[in-house]
Amino acid sequence: MKHLFRKLILLGGIFLLVTTACRVGIPDTQCVVLSEKRTLVINESLPQDIDQPMEVEIVMGAGNLKISGGSDQLLEGTVEYNVVDWEPEVERKERSLEIRQGVERSVDLKALDRVVNRWELQMGGAPVGLRITAGAYDGEIDLSGVPITDLDISDGASDVDLVFEQPNPVEMDRFSYRTGASDVNIKGLGYANFRRMDFDGGAGSFTLDFSGALQRDCWVKIDGGLGDFKIIIPEETAAEVEFNGELMDINTRGTWTVHDNVYSSGGSGPLLEIEINIGLGSVTLVSE
Repeated sequence: MKHLFRKLILLGGIFLLVTTACRVGIPDTQCVVLSEKRTLVINESLPQDIDQPMEVEIVMGAGNLKISGGSDQLLEGTVEYNVVDWEPEVERKERSLEIRQGVERSVDLKALDRVVNRWELQMGGAPVGLRITAGAYDGEIDLSGVPITDLDISDGASDVDLVFEQPNPVEMDRFSYRTGASDVNIKGLGYANFRRMDFDGGAGSFTLDFSGALQRDCWVKIDGGLGDFKIIIPEETAAEVEFNGELMDINTRGTWTVHDNVYSSGGSGPLLEIEINIGLGSVTLVSE
């Protein structure tokens, strides 16, 4: 069922992109003809001063995005595409790097299943502020051990698995995630080492797993509409979860102490504070 939901999200998002492009004033809205698959090779070296954070921005439309660590460069990888107008542009400045997909022009609906837009990128050991802006895409993002000082993700109808399986070696000031009708699964948030996190989700399915030992107190704000949220907190983590919103459906698993809409766990160490503001959606709060 989940696999089917992912396919529907991506096809629906691409369909919306295509039909919108054909109706409104996007330049040259004549449907493009697919070309042979092309590959852009990216190999961006580390900055001379690796102690000062770089700003890295990735902007893409509909497609597949895979990001991982382990590179000995600032960022390297490939982008495969077969729509000529979607050729990415790479702009490198002293303290910033931007990889941006080319002009979003429409694709013939009959050719949707033949569209290729596949990004596979590896990040290195330099501290970066990372911004990802995407449309209807399928994402596999593994930031385990990658030094992220700030993280900002904004996408449309997406299917994303984001993981932190090792501690962030630097302090992340803020993690912001905005999404629409999506399926988003974030695991290992305790390792992300953020000070503040803001998550804004629409009508979708969202799992936020705070596994991983906290290195400091942190604050999280979750806003949503019709979405289904699952919040997983390790039983050894000290957490306080405050609910705001009259119509949300709240379910719990594990041991919680409840007082004035605040759910507390019995862990110790740094404190995880979560504020949840949801209208008609549902929340499952898990301590395990």
